Amino acid sequence: MKIIHVSTATSWRGGEQQIAYLLSGMREAGVQQLVICPANSPLQLYCQEQEFPFISYIKKNSLGLFTTQRLAQLCRKDKNIIVHAHDSHAHTMVWLSGLLFSNKAPLIVHRRVDFPVKDSWFSLKKYNFRQIVRFICVSNAIREVLIKALKKPEKAVVIRSCTDLQRFENIENNHLLREEFNLNKNHILVGNVAALADHKDYPTFLQTAELVCKEEERFRFIIIGEGSLRPEIEQYISDHHLGNRVFMTGFRSNIPQLLKDLDIFFMPSKLEGLGTSVLDAFASGIPVVSTFAGGIPELVTHQESGLLSKPGDCQQMADHIRRLADNEPLRAKLLQNALVSVKEMDYHGMTNKTLSIYKEILSHR
Repeated sequence: MKIIHVSTATSWRGGEQQIAYLLSGMREAGVQQLVICPANSPLQLYCQEQEFPFISYIKKNSLGLFTTQRLAQLCRKDKNIIVHAHDSHAHTMVWLSGLLFSNKAPLIVHRRVDFPVKDSWFSLKKYNFRQIVRFICVSNAIREVLIKALKKPEKAVVIRSCTDLQRFENIENNHLLREEFNLNKNHILVGNVAALADHKDYPTFLQTAELVCKEEERFRFIIIGEGSLRPEIEQYISDHHLGNRVFMTGFRSNIPQLLKDLDIFFMPSKLEGLGTSVLDAFASGIPVVSTFAGGIPELVTHQESGLLSKPGDCQQMADHIRRLADNEPLRAKLLQNALVSVKEMDYHGMTNKTLSIYKEILSHR
């Protein structure tokens, strides 16, 4: 068995972290792997550091015809190859590899977003390509959206994303955020770890922060992440005079250490495939305030392992944040249940389920 993973991402976000977990799990299982990814991307650098075989390419557009042809050539050499596409552009590449260059290898497409499939000839052809044998959806919410576009909905299965519990074990709180932004021990730090993207709903994050901070001096809000919306977020902070209440760190690689300094994890997404940063918060012992968007309720049970609101309901989110800050028994209850839940979401479970799919596919060739 050999798995060729195809990724077109040029940044490191939740999906790339999940690929890293899968690569590690498959290596532990003795599976031969090859990664195809853009040159100088964070995933290529990860493969270099961890000594995973890879082929990089210069990304000029989403088609990558030279790379798709090379992929077809690789697959002709071995009948036990499965091609696993990890994002939408990768899906396009592997589809064209079969359509234009007679690549007969079975294809798996990972679906990590809950956006509807476009109702176009191109999209419907791509999603119903005969050689796609499985769609791996990271939540039931994603599967329900995806199957509306599939002629064979049975191809879509759910394997939830995961975390690596060991990454968050024995992490000391060195108060990195408080030290960096000159905050004291009495400040309650409410933070998020996410790309600065539209579906993460940073307007709601900022409006909620404004509501909380108008009434309470003790709260400070931390935005950990980078993305195209940074100028808009910075402008809002400036226009609303929140510069001493809301702080931005940019991209950081030491997430386990930073999470330890938060008192509340706040993710107000309006769309969310699953929301694996919630799992990282669970593993770090940080109570969660989030929304009923997408797959989040599959991770967080309202009033049991976290507090959820309707997307965009700033007032309710502000109330949840204040309630958590003042209610120690509630925090203890949520964290106890969250810890039980996250122990079932370690990457070994995700690896085993994915490996079972690989084996099933090859057994039918």
